[in-house]
Amino acid sequence: MKRLIILAISLAALLFTIAITSLVKNKNKLEPQKLCPVMNMEINKEVFLDYGGQRIFFCCNDCINKFKARPDAYLKKTRAPGSALASAPKIQPLCPVMKMKITPGLFIDHEGKRVYFCCPSCLEKFDADPAGYIGKMEAQGITFEKTPSLEPHHKDAGKGEKHKHQPQH
Repeated sequence: MKRLIILAISLAALLFTIAITSLVKNKNKLEPQKLCPVMNMEINKEVFLDYGGQRIFFCCNDCINKFKARPDAYLKKTRAPGSALASAPKIQPLCPVMKMKITPGLFIDHEGKRVYFCCPSCLEKFDADPAGYIGKMEAQGITFEKTPSLEPHHKDAGKGEKHKHQPQH
């Protein structure tokens, strides 16, 4: 009989612990940012600033300038209880082929993604296995610039076309 009572008490304590843990976890879930830290209005997902490794959304472009003038004051508003900022995307820091610093005007647009390189010879090496290079970079969390829209007469833009650009010297 004692064993049955001890077992019942142990089971009740275990269930109580599980229930409390579940409540605490749900209470601590953070919601994505919904309000502009400057105007306290609904955010526009097209209007943002990457600041301190985080992406901060605003309701309008004017608020970005106000934020830049006094970031510390507005950062407090973005850290409201229950609210979380999105992480800023990790941009491509190095050439995917040689792992050296990229040259800003040297790139290939491949299937809607702009990939930068350090030198012209890397463009050719990339062409041999673009999916492999892009896959490795995406696995590292790198976010690519989207290929800018082309003029209307390029109706197949973004469907596997490759566009190369090399800086003029």
